[in-house]
Amino acid sequence: MEYKHPYKTLSIGVLVTLCFILLIEVLIIYSLELNYTFGLILLILLSILSVNFLFVKQLVKIPPGNAGVLSALGRIKKEEFLDEGWHWIIPFYEKLEQIVSKKVEYDSFVISNLYSNNSIRFTVDVSVHYKQIDPSKLFYTNTDERKKMIEAEIVNGLRSEISIKKLDDYMINSFINPIQGAMLMKLNSFCSHNYGINVSRVVLKYDPDSTRQKFITTVELLLRLKMLLTL
Repeated sequence: MEYKHPYKTLSIGVLVTLCFILLIEVLIIYSLELNYTFGLILLILLSILSVNFLFVKQLVKIPPGNAGVLSALGRIKKEEFLDEGWHWIIPFYEKLEQIVSKKVEYDSFVISNLYSNNSIRFTVDVSVHYKQIDPSKLFYTNTDERKKMIEAEIVNGLRSEISIKKLDDYMINSFINPIQGAMLMKLNSFCSHNYGINVSRVVLKYDPDSTRQKFITTVELLLRLKMLLTL
C-alpha cells in the first residue's frame, strides 16, 4: 500500500503541462505561417488555457488526517492512495472517488439483553476506537451498514463471554479487562478483514450497583415465592 506524496503528483503535473506548452510552441513556430505578434499572442493564450485545464483544473486537496481513494479508468486503485495535501491527477485517466479519514475515530453502542450463567440480565455500554488503514475497503461499504455489522459482532462476542459467567463474577471490576482484551482481538480480526479497520481500543462500561440490585430483587422475589408456597 502506497500513499502518494503531494510533491510527486504536483511535479508530474508541472512536467506534463510544460511539455504540452512546448509542443504548442513548436507547432506554432514550424507549422503555422503566422506573423510574430499574432503567433506570440496565440502562444500566450494557448499556454494559459493549457495551464488552466491541464494543471489547475486537475488539482485536488486532501485535508489533514485524510487519504484520497483514486480510480483509473473506472477501477479503484487498491494499493495507491493520495496523502494529505494538494495533488495533481492525470486528466481523463484518474479520478478522485472519495476522501477517507485516517484519524482515530470511535463508535459507541448500548448492548442490552445480556444474560449471565445464572440468568441475570444487564446492559453494557461499549465504545470502539478504530482507524481506517485500507481506504479502498471503506469505498465499497456503507458506513451505516458497517456499524450494524460491527454491533452484531460485539453482541455475539459479549454473549459468548458473559454467558459462561455467574453474576458474582461481575461484582468484581477486574472482570472488565479480560473481556475487553478478548473483544479487541475478535473485533480486530473481523474489522481488518472486512472493512480495512484497525481497532485500537475497546472500552466496556456497566453499572455494577444496578446489576447487583437486580440480583437482590430477584432473590427477594424467589424467597417470598418460597414462603407463599410453604404456607
